[in-house]
Amino acid sequence: MGIEHLFFFVVAGLLLNFNGLWVNIGWALATAWVARRVTSVQRGMHWLERTAGLMFIGFGLRLALSDNPAK
Repeated sequence: MGIEHLFFFVVAGLLLNFNGLWVNIGWALATAWVARRVTSVQRGMHWLERTAGLMFIGFGLRLALSDNPAK
């Protein structure tokens, strides 16, 4: 193995790292976009869960106060 092999090995490694940099930047941007979307969806889910809980309480009260719950 001569110095040429070492040089080509280092150049190939640098080239692969440079090409991988753009792929990793793309993944980072996609992840940031998803993180922003998740926080907005979580805010909406918070109110959806509150509404569902309120509906279950209402149905439970209606069932408890009804004359014949079996009908």
